[in-house]
Amino acid sequence: MPDRSGFETTVSHTGFTSFSCRFSGFDEATATLHVELIEQGRYGYPHWFEFEFDLDCLPMSPPDVITVSLGNAGASQYRNGWPGYRPYVERAKGWIRLDEGGTYQDGVFQFRVPLVGRRLRVAWYEPYDLNRMHRAVLGNAHEDTVRVTMEDDGFVCVEAGDPALPAVVLIARQHPGEVISSFFAEGLLDTLLAREGVGSEFFAQHSLVVIPIMNTGGVRRQLHRMDEAGIDYNRTWGERSAPTPVTRVRKLLEDGRSIRLFADIHGDEVSQVSYISYQFGRGTGDRDREPLTGFLSQLTDNCGHPVHVWETPSFARRFARALVRQRRLLIRPGLMADRYVARTLPCLSLTYELSAAEVTPDEAIRQGRRFATALAEMALHRVG
Repeated sequence: MPDRSGFETTVSHTGFTSFSCRFSGFDEATATLHVELIEQGRYGYPHWFEFEFDLDCLPMSPPDVITVSLGNAGASQYRNGWPGYRPYVERAKGWIRLDEGGTYQDGVFQFRVPLVGRRLRVAWYEPYDLNRMHRAVLGNAHEDTVRVTMEDDGFVCVEAGDPALPAVVLIARQHPGEVISSFFAEGLLDTLLAREGVGSEFFAQHSLVVIPIMNTGGVRRQLHRMDEAGIDYNRTWGERSAPTPVTRVRKLLEDGRSIRLFADIHGDEVSQVSYISYQFGRGTGDRDREPLTGFLSQLTDNCGHPVHVWETPSFARRFARALVRQRRLLIRPGLMADRYVARTLPCLSLTYELSAAEVTPDEAIRQGRRFATALAEMALHRVG
């Protein structure tokens, strides 16, 4: 049975509220708030944390700075991402990233938060919930050619353009804690669906399908990698009994329409650079390969944040070496989305991993806009 501990809002100390971690003490002498990650799901992939703490509940006057100590940070499979990482704190005008990086020692991640006001709310990354997704999607659904499907479980699919034209399909947030990918999807939608801009060039030759949040159940529960049943979506693409969101996208991909490009957007917890691994599906002709290769080059040219691009076999070898150095298996077996698409469709299939350590939400939105602009350039220069 899946581990459902922590699925109800945790209020283990008056004034402390969280889905993803529990209160374990407050040290008045050092003004240190001690918390622990809650391992959720069948396998447990703790990393995401988000909590709120009412400072009026302290048995003392609130200090100027509070230290947050994440006592079991070493339980994360991505522990190498803790040293120097700067979490996010909510202020009156929105979320900001802390100026000072945290420290990681003996399995404990600590970071200091200057206090403003009587309430403390912090998170591993700026949250992006279903409400924001709905606002972003509906704000762009202003044309007759934009079709928005909303399922009862919160799953949202945005389709735009003439469905008879070759499609670009983008999915984000298979892993609910990788919120950076939803910011990316928002930037792409804002750019391609704007009333004026590059969208007209893109939609002259392509249609668009975007799923901004695949794993809505995991988002609601503040899980990092799994859904509420302990399933990693991105290892189920070859399974008949895959989760419903995966089967919905597979059905869409195989409904007879032409697919030119498939993109699966993720966030990387450890890497200091963003990277794209890609492969051409079987049967992709030279007529499509040339503009698609140019599209990949566009993503790295004149880019403020470094983005590395490589074909999947090279990426696999690098990853295998990393596994040997770590001497542990970080990823469970199963067929990932990009490989599934490359095996079944003659198109460019890629995974885009955004560095959570280096890419802020604003930068993720800009990266999504760059991606959209590169798609429009591909449409203009397509060999025809």
